[in-house]
Amino acid sequence: MRLDDGTEPDEEYGDYVAGLVAEAGALKNPAAINALIDPILLDWGYNYRSLGEIGDPVVDPAIAEFHRSTNLLHRGTLLMTLTVVMEETSSLQKEKREHIKALAMAFSVSSDLGLRLVAIKCLAEFHDSDVTARLTAIKDHDPLEVVRVAAGFALRGIAFPGDSR
Repeated sequence: MRLDDGTEPDEEYGDYVAGLVAEAGALKNPAAINALIDPILLDWGYNYRSLGEIGDPVVDPAIAEFHRSTNLLHRGTLLMTLTVVMEETSSLQKEKREHIKALAMAFSVSSDLGLRLVAIKCLAEFHDSDVTARLTAIKDHDPLEVVRVAAGFALRGIAFPGDSR
């Protein structure tokens, strides 16, 4: 993905690679997880959706990579991947759902605004009293308007601005 001198490839090549990643993800083959989770591929465009649509097998590797990564963009993209898993996998094991919920709850109060917003979006996929209480507290008391609005959208279970759900 990077040229020998460290520069980014041209847009046409980037579009080609993004299409290739989308096609690989569309196969929903768990064997593709290790390649698709790489930050160079995952953090490009909407590739998190292709990875997340693989479903259940993605959860453990994505959470492990989240904890290993120090790159905030990559961590946010991994959390978006887990949000897609929640949206697309109704039969997700309870233990895996709880791992995702714990991660989203922890980062819903992150000092990084991007991670906080992604965590709030992820919490919209959970419908229990702990999540409702957390989102209500954020909606009512967070100092940032954008965070309060995001929590309000999550509580109402409606699409965030720009999303189609």
